[in-house]
Amino acid sequence: MAQRMKEDMLVRQAKAVLDFNWTGEYTMPGPRLYPHQWSWDSAFTAIGYCRYDQDRATRELRHLFEAQWKNGLLPQLVFNPQYTSYFPGPNFWHAKESPDAPEHHETSGVVQPPIHATAALYVYRHAEDEAKAKDFLEYAYSRLGAWHDYLYRERDPEGEGLVYVRHPWE
Repeated sequence: MAQRMKEDMLVRQAKAVLDFNWTGEYTMPGPRLYPHQWSWDSAFTAIGYCRYDQDRATRELRHLFEAQWKNGLLPQLVFNPQYTSYFPGPNFWHAKESPDAPEHHETSGVVQPPIHATAALYVYRHAEDEAKAKDFLEYAYSRLGAWHDYLYRERDPEGEGLVYVRHPWE
């Protein structure tokens, strides 16, 4: 009984943190230190949300996919334009110089581990509204395919199914 009460309290506290950090489009890992959207943080956050808020889970991933590059790169970081003092910011990365960079989002030019398909699957498996979950999977499918194509095309030079890390922050 006491163990169950502790678990319930932890769940309530975790939800409170997620609720506090929700921007309406994505969840900030930390409002002061990390006010932007990090790729794999959002994937793990969507896994958490899918247990109790399907709409937030899908919105979390949709916002990230909106910043996907034309070549399929899913950026490590999507900058929040309200927080301009963060370093290294968009001017550090010069991502906009790439013809593949997204037009409407400032991003880094590096990636994080590709766990997004797993997150999308969790969102589907735990969905309360299966029709909405299928719509989300249809939306995500081509974007996830482009992401994995990018990894195999740009990050697997030997064609052996092993992608490499290009930057130490990846």
